[in-house]
Amino acid sequence: MNHVSAPLEPDSEVRAGESVFNEIFRFEPLWPPIRLWFRDPFASRVKVLFPQNYVLDEDTFACFRDILEGLDQERDYLIRLLEAPRGFPLFWSATWSKGPIWTAGELPLHENCMLSKRGAWGIYFSDSDFALLVGGDDFLARLEKTLPQSFTAQKQALIDDSFAVFGSNPPAFLLPLISRLDGEELARTQLRRAGFAT
Repeated sequence: MNHVSAPLEPDSEVRAGESVFNEIFRFEPLWPPIRLWFRDPFASRVKVLFPQNYVLDEDTFACFRDILEGLDQERDYLIRLLEAPRGFPLFWSATWSKGPIWTAGELPLHENCMLSKRGAWGIYFSDSDFALLVGGDDFLARLEKTLPQSFTAQKQALIDDSFAVFGSNPPAFLLPLISRLDGEELARTQLRRAGFAT
């Protein structure tokens, strides 16, 4: 199981990475548990990755690595913990060559973010098996071509899976999430089409 062992102090790279995170959320940036709120609306460059746990699956990780190590020459990135004991380092540096990272020091990853050190992209991993990706239009277009499923298909898979698990009453996160991606009217239409009572 891959891990990182070198924590970082907040610096210019950390601030650049967090600028991308702030396109998705407003949050209290002190110590976990950190209270998060979806921004309304999202920046237009936010996409759903599903299914993802607290770490990118091997295939999706490889897609990111190939684009970022190759064309964009980003050989490392930040991990930003959102769940950790008080006083535990929140920022860690990782390299694509190590593969998916599951632990920071001895701490297994829970809610966390992967962030570009130059503020070009970011991924937030939720505790509901989906992740949110933000990045530039060109980067998102190149990445989508390499992924097993399009961003639209992954968003629909999240909706369909939520219905399979929860039945006609959607989980609390789903309508606010899809509304911030597509607008509330379209979000309600998509959820009703999937079988939810909204």
